[in-house]
Amino acid sequence: MKVKDKIMYQVATDRNFKVGDMLHFGTELNGVGKRVMFDSYAEPDFTVRELALEEARKAVSSKLPSRLTCMCLTDEREAVLRGMKEFWSKGRGGTQFQAVAVKLNGELFNGDAQWNLLSRYAPEPRPYKSYYDGGLKYWRGEVLKEKNEFLFSGDAEVIEILGEYIHEYK
Repeated sequence: MKVKDKIMYQVATDRNFKVGDMLHFGTELNGVGKRVMFDSYAEPDFTVRELALEEARKAVSSKLPSRLTCMCLTDEREAVLRGMKEFWSKGRGGTQFQAVAVKLNGELFNGDAQWNLLSRYAPEPRPYKSYYDGGLKYWRGEVLKEKNEFLFSGDAEVIEILGEYIHEYK
């Protein structure tokens, strides 16, 4: 759906945003896209899943934000503050995490991420088709549990830094 001046929240990794920073998403690879395309150490299952989801997105509507180039967001201020410190403990790369509020103008998708996780429980190796079929349901907006994932492409302005967490290696 098109959004104008919508406020949402993100945990940014190693970005050092400042209030007033203008961002654009939808044309360059994000962290997921770079991991899929360039990281030879990425889990093969992760790469297969993301490529299947991208193919499913194009089959449903190429106008939807791509998981490979989008900004991932939440609509819950408190969730982004909790998530900032959890990212490092869950193995996300990086040493600096910022919880930021952004004002969005562009295309926003809200989907149920559970469709993307179902195939994780399939026997190894997880078939591409199972990710693709789940992806079709995800991109069509079908609900399995709850619509809890927001993907955005377009222009975003950082309007507030809610908090920062810097992990120092010892």
